[in-house]
Amino acid sequence: MSAVQKDGMVSEREAMDLLGEVVAVKSESELGIFEGAIVDLYARKMREIGMEVDVFEKVTDRPNIVGRLRGTGGGKSIMFNSHIMVPSSRYEDWKTDPYVPTLIDGKIYGMGVSDTKAGIVAMLFAARDRARRRPKGDMIIALGAGGEGGGFIGTKAIVERGVRADTVVVCEPTELNIVYVQYGAIWFEFTIKGKAGLTGAGVNAVHKGLPLAQAIVDFNKTINARTHPLLPPSRVSVNYFQGGGGQTYNVPDRCVLRADRRIIPGETLESAKAEMEGLLKDVRARDPELDLSTEIPLELPAIEVDKNALIVREATAAITEVRGSAPELRGIRGFTEMAHIVPSGMEAIVCGPASTAVIHAPNEYVTVSDFMDAIRVYTNLTRRITDMAK
Repeated sequence: MSAVQKDGMVSEREAMDLLGEVVAVKSESELGIFEGAIVDLYARKMREIGMEVDVFEKVTDRPNIVGRLRGTGGGKSIMFNSHIMVPSSRYEDWKTDPYVPTLIDGKIYGMGVSDTKAGIVAMLFAARDRARRRPKGDMIIALGAGGEGGGFIGTKAIVERGVRADTVVVCEPTELNIVYVQYGAIWFEFTIKGKAGLTGAGVNAVHKGLPLAQAIVDFNKTINARTHPLLPPSRVSVNYFQGGGGQTYNVPDRCVLRADRRIIPGETLESAKAEMEGLLKDVRARDPELDLSTEIPLELPAIEVDKNALIVREATAAITEVRGSAPELRGIRGFTEMAHIVPSGMEAIVCGPASTAVIHAPNEYVTVSDFMDAIRVYTNLTRRITDMAK
């Protein structure tokens, strides 16, 4: 048993009780259940620990919360980060009450336990441990509104507020392995205009859009050759194609196409957008009368942190001490709040309890071992960092 397990151990009962409080408060912004109530709970828990608490909004009624334990001075700082919202799933498909964590065969079932309430609870216990020990460096918990939309009203707003730390852990589920590489993303929305009429008349916007959709699909032949050892290849996917008002006999006067472009380290947002402009130029050359406009609702850079960075080394040591074996160093095909944190000059990893295989779905769970180990790992890592001299 490691020192961090023996010294200041959190019991499974105590951990389950706090997780139960957190899971009972709904925070499913996709269903219009916004973050106010859960932020009130987190604020109360942080203040009980002794943290300075800052609650603020980038968007009305969508609060962010930052809690800080100030060190005695001269030490390095660590920040734990997560989105606050919980991806929703159909209540009727749950085999247990989704708002009461239920233990079955070593698994804790509950809405949001894996994404990311178990990780947030682990942060709070790590903060409590540090509050009792007066560290040299600061320990910060930064929780942002939203999440699935890219963290722009949450973590990006926190970074823009000037919140900084020497090291950062994003608590998305990784089964307590370490992710230091992630995809970037650009979402393109194309609107193609035609002219309404009966079949055989007008200008069919769907027909106008089909060559564009095929050109985007075919572009994968070029970019799939770009690879990274920890990620799938560079790629683009047409994920939405809609046109017409539902009448079979009417020619649609408008068509909307949405494409998700994922980029790997080595590619940039600028280069990916320039490539798409080149593709559009070719499509327009084949159809000079094409009436097309483009919007970009989201763009996030690809991220790769130095695998020898302090946070990678110390997290590896903390996990190894708690679990008895070293974690895997991985990439993630999605995007996380690292997309805002790393470009602001902070070094970060993604490391949290549970698996991405069970998120965004009914009967979401985290194993007891992952949950309890997350508490120990976050506590161990926080001690290591905040006791380290600048």
